[in-house]
Amino acid sequence: MLALLPTFYTKNGRAQKTKLPASDVQRQKGNVIGGLRLVQAKWKVSGSFIDQTKYFRHDVFGHLSWSMWKTRPFSEMAEANFDVYLLGNGYGVHRLMISHKPSGEAGQHNYTTILHWGDLAETIRQLNLVGKTFNLYSPPEGQTEPFIIEVA
Repeated sequence: MLALLPTFYTKNGRAQKTKLPASDVQRQKGNVIGGLRLVQAKWKVSGSFIDQTKYFRHDVFGHLSWSMWKTRPFSEMAEANFDVYLLGNGYGVHRLMISHKPSGEAGQHNYTTILHWGDLAETIRQLNLVGKTFNLYSPPEGQTEPFIIEVA
């Protein structure tokens, strides 16, 4: 299985988002978001909860090449390679977009960063990953990519 995966940016292992909502996995009614919202989800670094409005953009994906995506409201985007494992099966490496919209915080500490499913969207929808656990791992030691996604 994935026991030897590298850790996330925390000292205590991978970052997780448990009990994935329908909106993160292409299953809600109406318009789909198209990606997974990167939220606080009780993730800690050095014993303190992360500030999700800055952590993903600056700490996790800060080394990526970011560019303006939209001007109103201002949004940035970057792309990275992710090695993807869904329900125990490998789906290979995919180039996925990450977008960051600072105004999404709206004075309420809301999410600001989304990992877009891209060409995996239909697979994500078909697998019905509602209620599953999303794990994000840092790239292998000494590398900047690929990140590793596991949904189990």
